[in-house]
Amino acid sequence: MVQMGANPAYARPFAGAPVQSLGRFHGTDDTLKMMVDYARGTEGEQNATVRQWAEAIVRLLRPKDYLSEILAIRHWCTGPQLRYANDARHVEQVKSPLRIFNEIQAYGVSNVDCDDFGCLISSLGMCLGREARLTCVGFSIPGDYTHVFAGLKEPRSGDWIVCDPVAGTRELEMLRAATSYKHVSVDE
Repeated sequence: MVQMGANPAYARPFAGAPVQSLGRFHGTDDTLKMMVDYARGTEGEQNATVRQWAEAIVRLLRPKDYLSEILAIRHWCTGPQLRYANDARHVEQVKSPLRIFNEIQAYGVSNVDCDDFGCLISSLGMCLGREARLTCVGFSIPGDYTHVFAGLKEPRSGDWIVCDPVAGTRELEMLRAATSYKHVSVDE
């Protein structure tokens, strides 16, 4: 049994910038706007630390192997440094990519949900020159979106590559089960 306080990582919350919160959930569009702002902004694509992480993820790949770059980002996001965790029941929270990397550096792991994964993957892809989009999906009532994931565009084929660490190896099943889709460009 691990005692609280025995490990400094458990003893204190992260001392960096606070997690951004929308408060009570105000709808998919508000969350998507925040995700796009983070992915493109000074704590995402425009941030040197985020760019360094993107470069480290693809460092050993051949130049101009764009599909492998996308798959490397997707694979890295399924690693032990990112732990899927749900949002609070009545509060929507979104972490910036920089916040996620700061938590990884401080603790070795960051707890993230699908919003955080989507924002992170979009930002990493854009740092490497890929077009990014977010896709909201629902599984019951049309227009009732319950999940979001990122897609990165492979420039040679023009194909959108689904990058959903939450679905993991069950991405195809998730896509088939979805009854509603909404795509939002992160680039526009």
